[in-house]
Amino acid sequence: MKKLLSVFAVAIFLTATMLVSCKKTDNSSPHANLTVAQNKTNLEQTSSDLSTQMTTLQSAPGMTAATSIMNIGFPFSLKSGVVQTMNSVNALVKSKMDGTNLLTTKSVNLQVDAQFVFSEWIGIYTWSPTQNEWLKTSNSANTIIFKYPSTPTGSTNDATLTLYSYTEQLFGTSTYQPTSISLDIYIASVKQMSLNLTATYATNGQPTYLNIAYFVNPFIFSEVYTNSSVTVGSVTTSTVSETLSLLNSTTTILAVSTTVTGNLTDINNPTTNTVSGYIQMEDIKLSMNVDAKDLNAITNPTDAQYNQYIVMNIGYASDGVKIADFVYYTDPSTGGNFMLKFPDGTTSTAQVYFATAMTNLQTAFGKLGINL
Repeated sequence: MKKLLSVFAVAIFLTATMLVSCKKTDNSSPHANLTVAQNKTNLEQTSSDLSTQMTTLQSAPGMTAATSIMNIGFPFSLKSGVVQTMNSVNALVKSKMDGTNLLTTKSVNLQVDAQFVFSEWIGIYTWSPTQNEWLKTSNSANTIIFKYPSTPTGSTNDATLTLYSYTEQLFGTSTYQPTSISLDIYIASVKQMSLNLTATYATNGQPTYLNIAYFVNPFIFSEVYTNSSVTVGSVTTSTVSETLSLLNSTTTILAVSTTVTGNLTDINNPTTNTVSGYIQMEDIKLSMNVDAKDLNAITNPTDAQYNQYIVMNIGYASDGVKIADFVYYTDPSTGGNFMLKFPDGTTSTAQVYFATAMTNLQTAFGKLGINL
């Protein structure tokens, strides 16, 4: 039996001015006269390109250098905010990039276990492979600097991590959450990685604002998360928005934007009204609009009702030309699924072009109580 859309139904919609289905086709645009076969080829190529970009990102020198210092460990507690924030952001980026966390509006958990007093660690620390420890070699004015090997098997201290600032906020008696962090990693004289984060929280510790800029040469990952509520009488309406992007220099590799409205103040029992946003992979953009309130009111929705309240299509981000509509259908053997319906009337299961992405998409929806 199909499950109802859960309160955190994460579907995506692009606003009216950006919806690929709402733009008129311009015959002078580069994609206006492509055949269905050519569009299908472009879908296949985008999936392949994305996989290649992810492999390149994971093996970038900046990523290797960050892994190296995490393997060595810091002279301060591994439970400190600096270490746990770096780990949390790395985990966030990984989950966004492999698709397992693309569609969630609940952002990364930034809770840390131990206080970090920045001023107590100011200085320059050099890794000694022979002594297998950090040596404080000199003082610095107002930064914390680590010199260490840029690869896990290296023996030359060719990487420099500089921590420029770190602040955190106390919740309760022993729980800390970071409010800002700024650091970078250079190998020789080239910046290979940087991380800048700013966050604010409600009194219960839930993030109300999160801004992350994460650079791994030549990739740039950014995320902005906001959570606000307005109460009129006895009704509280919340708006939770999250946008993220991954660029290779100036070229978009992946971009996601989601907005959820409803009574979301009770994290265990929220009520969703609308969900909107998009996913863009290179020049391919998938857009969705969900009327969650009306769909939730239906017991055991039919395929037609799913398609009435969940509107999805895919097209080109650069010129708005639509490639196909996503249509929800029930397969007697596998349950609910999406297929692509092209302008010439042909159809194909979405997995043909986005097998891994759709598997992760289904996993994400499943975690939120939606059985697709």
